[in-house]
Amino acid sequence: MLLALGIAVTRGLLSELDWWGAGIGLGLIFVIRPVAGVIALTPWRAQTHQAGGMTAAERWTASFFGVRGVGSLFYLAYAGGEVDLFAADWLWATVGFTVVASVLVHGVVSNPVMRRLDRLADR
Repeated sequence: MLLALGIAVTRGLLSELDWWGAGIGLGLIFVIRPVAGVIALTPWRAQTHQAGGMTAAERWTASFFGVRGVGSLFYLAYAGGEVDLFAADWLWATVGFTVVASVLVHGVVSNPVMRRLDRLADR
């Protein structure tokens, strides 16, 4: 899927991307997904009196990295086949940008973040 997405980007997938679409994508990557993930993982807080659970740093890390947005491409393709999408080109550009940005951001920061998490766990 990522290879197909890369080919689509080189063939103009992002030509309909505007500031709104880029803002939505960055908001999803840096705010909405991490906050939603932390809320979802809250029941797995580490407790001093029981084994297992996640520290706050582990919950934030798991929430920030989350699942990649490649599934969004499948959902958008399915929706496009079921109904006539208003602004379909803009939706494809926004989802494509979000997935590409997510892969780039998470690829760049994954090693430093995981090293820091390991240092925190060693304390």
